[in-house]
Formats: sequence, structure tokens, C-alpha cells
Amino acid sequence: MNKIIRSSVILLMLYVAALGALLGGCASKEQEKKQATDQTSSSTKSIDPPIHFSRGALSNQLKQQEQVLKDSPDDLRNTISYAQTLYALGNFDYAEKIIEPLLNKKNPSPSAIELSARLNYVKGNYQEAETLYRSLLKKKDFSDKAKKGLRHVFYQTNQYAKVQKLIDEKESAKDPLQKLMESFGEETPYQMNWNGLEKETIPFVAKDPAPVIPIEVNGVRMNAVIDTGADGLMIDQEKALELGIEPIVDFEGRFEGGNQGFAAYARAQSLKLGNVELNHVPTTLIPLKNRQEEFLSEVSEVHAVIGVNVLRQFIPTIDNQTGELVLVPRGETGHNQLKNIQPGEKVVGRLAFTLAGTHYLHTKGTLNRTNYLNMLVDSGLMTKGGNGPILSGSLMKLLKMPTPQLSESAMSGMDGNRFQVGMVSISSYGLGNIQAGSAIGQYYSGEMLESLSQSNGFVSDAAIGHSYLKNFKWTIDFDEMSLILSQIEQSV
Repeated sequence: MNKIIRSSVILLMLYVAALGALLGGCASKEQEKKQATDQTSSSTKSIDPPIHFSRGALSNQLKQQEQVLKDSPDDLRNTISYAQTLYALGNFDYAEKIIEPLLNKKNPSPSAIELSARLNYVKGNYQEAETLYRSLLKKKDFSDKAKKGLRHVFYQTNQYAKVQKLIDEKESAKDPLQKLMESFGEETPYQMNWNGLEKETIPFVAKDPAPVIPIEVNGVRMNAVIDTGADGLMIDQEKALELGIEPIVDFEGRFEGGNQGFAAYARAQSLKLGNVELNHVPTTLIPLKNRQEEFLSEVSEVHAVIGVNVLRQFIPTIDNQTGELVLVPRGETGHNQLKNIQPGEKVVGRLAFTLAGTHYLHTKGTLNRTNYLNMLVDSGLMTKGGNGPILSGSLMKLLKMPTPQLSESAMSGMDGNRFQVGMVSISSYGLGNIQAGSAIGQYYSGEMLESLSQSNGFVSDAAIGHSYLKNFKWTIDFDEMSLILSQIEQSV
């Protein structure tokens, strides 16, 4: 009898254990199903990138995300947020390494796709960026971002006609860049005629305080500053009226010291650089008169600026040794000539660069022995009272530099208004590892670089201008997204 009872108890225990295992298994499966559902739900929701761009704060945030990534490597939201913080710091290669495996999943997160599209865009991989942005057009929370991204891709690749297929909003909702691109209809911008040449060399009219070259706009000769901090062809608004160039769409330009003022997109019929002619040229109208009076009073007829989106039609070399702008075609033909223009034995640096927004060219640099900073390369940057870079407030805070006393600037901005500026002593700075030694840097009121950081989605630490670049013969290779620098011999 006892044996029977014991057997019954054992069977009951086995039954309970089996039932528990069954229920537990069901619960486990339900939990796994819930986790999978949560993961899927999480992956489809927009994971927003950082909105504040202080290098110090972002670095602290990155450390916290690294710890979570270490403890919970399958936490998708944290992994994407971690990659977005890397992007915000300008660590594009590592951000790409983190995000790439997420794209190989069966249903990749739209946030991962959007970040990958941004990474490809700034690195000049426009075809891949277009493919990724197109995949987001029908995603509810990502459609607007995708349209903006595609707009910029079409702008960089001269495919303006494609932008018309993005139109589904009211006229008033379009941004100025889209209106400019739509105005071209089926015409391709920057139609080029080399007139039988394979290379063109244009002597500078002036080397300082920035390189100036002669150009022709709509058949009228004038002079223009070579400015890699500018968009494309920019013409003084008063001169544009004389040339019959009318605004297509006005917008609010942002100038030195955070000042805002008039700007407009327009179109020039033709632009000649030496004997090379470009037709159907996107143009920006801005007030340039004050800039000529304050900086270029000894150079006549400076009514224009040649910026990045004109230069990127070529492989341009700014030769501060001979005082010339050398233009060769993009592609194999130009690269074959580049070997003679920039002989390998004279090259002191080859630096990868990124291109954000419509034209913001950044490369890595150093300041006061702090490496891997994001430097805006701005050949048209002209300052008074300082011979070094312009620093962001967040970089000064990171390097524990005291806030300088601000006083009225010795110059006006493009809009004609003065702004506040402070002087900062710098022990060393440069692009890559090419150091320039001590200098007097500047800090502008209005947080100019902070605004640029917000616009681009990553930190702009400092802007380096002509006072540094004039020591080099330097090439912008838009095919390889690389700056090539050769040291020049300094005149005694």
C-alpha cells in the first residue's frame, strides 16, 4: 500500500513537473514572441539622432551607450543610437561599421537605413545613398527625410529633373533648393564645353587675403574669390541686376556672427573659367559689396565667389606657389594629369573629406594636440585680428579654454552688420598631422559653427581658412573624396 502511495506521489510529481515544463515552455514561447514583436515594433519606429552637438556631451553619451552595447549587444535601439552618436561626433567610418550588419537583417530598421543613407551621402557614395533613401519613401516617419536626402543627392549629381518626381506637397511647402532645381525643367545644370582643352590654368588676380581669379558671367568679365566655404557661383545682388539675373526664390541667408539677411537662388546663362565654359549655372545672390570694400579694396571688380559646387565639376588644384587655379576633368583623364600636377614625392598629406548639406567640406584636424576634430575647410575665410582658425564654443569648452572677452568685430559680415568676436591663443593646429604652429584663433558670437553642426547633424569643431591653406598647393579630388596637399616654398 505504501509502495502504491509512493508510486502515485511520484507520478503526481512527474505530472506536475511535466505540466510546469509545458506551461513554462508556453510562457517562454510567449515571452520570445513578445520580445520579437517588441523588437520589430522598436525597429520600425524612428530612432531620432542627437539634437545637441557639444563634443563633450556627445562623448559622455557615447560612453554610456558603449556600456549598454557591451551588456546588451542585442538591444537594437541602443545600437542604432550608438551609431548615430558616432555620426554626430564625425566618426563616420566606425558608425558605418556598426550599422552595416543591421542592414543585412531580413527586415532592417528604417532608422538604420536612414543613417546608412546619410553616411553614404557625406562620403560621396551618391548612387548608394539614392537607393537607400528611395527605400524609405513609403515609410510613414521617414518619407520627409528621404525626400530631403534625395533632393541633396540630385543636387550633387546634377540630376535636377529627378526632383520633380518628389513633388506631392503644396507649393508653399517646398524648400528654396527644390524650387531652384525645379526651375531647370529638363535642362542639365553645368553643361560644360572644354573648347578642345584637356586642362585649363587660370592665374590669380590676387593671392591675399584670399585667392581671386578672373571669370565671365553671361559674357561680362569680373573677378571672383575662390571660396570652399561657399555653395557654387555666388554673385553680388546689385551686379546680378545689371546682368539681368533675376531671383527665382528668396531665402534667409546666415552670415558671420549669426547675422541673417537676404539671399536668393537664381540662374546664370553662362560662366567662363579661362577658356572652359559652363552653361545653365545655379547661382546664389548675396550682398558682396561690403566684403570687397573691407578686404579686397585693392582688387577691382570683385563681384562673385566660386564655391564648391562649381569646383566639383572638375578636379581643381589651388596652387599658392605659382598663384594659379588648375582645372582638369573628373575621371580617368583628370587623374592621369593629376600625377604630374601633384607629384607623389612632394605630397605631404592625403586627407579624406566629407561633403555635407549642399557644400560643407570637412576633414579631420588637430588643435592644441587634440586629434580627430572636424575642420571646415574654408578657403574664402578672411579675418582681421587673427591668423588662426575660428573655434566653436563647444570645442573651447572641451579644451578648457577661457571664454574670451568679446568686442565689436573689425569687419562687417556679408550682410554689412558688425558682430562680436573674441581672440583665443592657440599653441598648434592643422589638417591631418600637418601642423601650423601657434596662432591667434577667433570665436564669433552667434555660434556660427554650432548652427552649422545642427544643420549637418555632426559637430563642426573649427573652420580653417586661407591663412593656413596658402602654405600649400592643394587639390580637391571629388572622385576619391580626398584632399591632396603639397608644401610650397615660402618666399623670403
